[in-house]
Amino acid sequence: RRGLPPGGGAGRAAGRRGRRLPPRHRGGLGLPAHQIGQSGKAIAPKLYIACGISGAIQHLAGMEESEFIIAINKDKYAPIFNTADVGVVADVQKVIPLLTERLSQMMKK
Repeated sequence: RRGLPPGGGAGRAAGRRGRRLPPRHRGGLGLPAHQIGQSGKAIAPKLYIACGISGAIQHLAGMEESEFIIAINKDKYAPIFNTADVGVVADVQKVIPLLTERLSQMMKK
């Protein structure tokens, strides 16, 4: 099974947003229900797309049971790539719009 490399980051899984660190919105803290990892929920979707996740062991503890993991990170040394089934070394801000457009085209066919 996949290992648990060290690192840090945030994620999106199974069509629902999840985050490792709480947002700083109006001085409030994010709810644990929206966090993935040791301080939040453990999830096991069929597909987990880790966008900009570096691979903190705390985050991986909450998503390591995912069936298939795709990691997108511009740091080619990000530990998440040790856990991912497929890795894309690129800027998430550039990849996601392209991926969204391509998937939209595929859905129309």
